[in-house]
Amino acid sequence: MESSFLILTLAGLITGVSKFSVGGMGMLVLPILMIAFPGPEVLGVLIPLYLCNDLAVMLFYRRRIQWRVIVSMLPLLLLLLLLGMALGSWWLQGLD
Repeated sequence: MESSFLILTLAGLITGVSKFSVGGMGMLVLPILMIAFPGPEVLGVLIPLYLCNDLAVMLFYRRRIQWRVIVSMLPLLLLLLLLGMALGSWWLQGLD
């Protein structure tokens, strides 16, 4: 087996355990992934890992989710998302 696959599997296991029980273990994921992948590529690996983990948690706790609270946060979330995209676009234009 390739070592990067083993490291990615270990990072996935640590992420899952940190979501369900031990919260501080999440800090170990980034250094472990940096062993196998270069710096910028770690974000490309880490973000889908967190998204998949969050979806799994939502499926596990789907009966306990308070949708009213989530829906009430959506307008502010979308506003801040658009603001972040605009600021990021403006900042990246300045780098050229």
